Amino acid sequence: AYDIGLGIPAEPLFRSRWGGFPEVVLMESLETKKHLLKGYLDTMLLRDVIEKNNVQNVPLMEKILSRAIRSFTKNFSIHKWYNEFKSMGFKASKDTLYLYLGYLIETGFLCVIGEFGRSQGTARKIYLIDHGLYEVRRNQGPDLGKSLENAVYFSLLSEGRELSYYQDGSSELDFIVGNRIVQVCHTLTDENLTREMSGFDRFEKKCPSEWKRALVVLENDIPGPDYTINFYDFSGPVI
Repeated sequence: AYDIGLGIPAEPLFRSRWGGFPEVVLMESLETKKHLLKGYLDTMLLRDVIEKNNVQNVPLMEKILSRAIRSFTKNFSIHKWYNEFKSMGFKASKDTLYLYLGYLIETGFLCVIGEFGRSQGTARKIYLIDHGLYEVRRNQGPDLGKSLENAVYFSLLSEGRELSYYQDGSSELDFIVGNRIVQVCHTLTDENLTREMSGFDRFEKKCPSEWKRALVVLENDIPGPDYTINFYDFSGPVI
């Protein structure tokens, strides 16, 4: 089994397009998988969020959930969400948006990490408790790149240390944890090699230290650097 240098096997976290909920994994029918995932979403939102916290503005809560899922593995800011929701006619303060997002985080539905070296509450990225919840909402082909990044996030999270990410213009470094810097790439190619390496290079130039690199990939169209780790060593196909 591969790990990402932290002694944590990674492959069990990336089983299927439809995530790792046991009941979903065991179902053979695609429609049944989708039905179960939609049911999980409804249950989490209604019971674990709305009823538990006595949420008054249910349409806004639903919109925040939808926006959070769409922002899966992406940078987001409450300020941008506030302007977006305001243009849709929602009347709510930024404090309310922070509060409602906090409810989702408290239930474990999603996790957020901050940008390295910036104060908490500024730029952040979202990860979901299970990537199947993203897939069932998008109604398109699978996005294995996002699912892989989500799996790597939870593998790193299990190590028990704080995670962050780094962005400098068009260059991004997916994870910083301890002295490890981690980049995630679905398929390494001639076209994206320079982009993937620039995240490492720019971060190390800005923050000189004894960093240990890890480039986590599913597939290699070209040979990767010696710190490339193949994530595609798990039992069973991606379905």
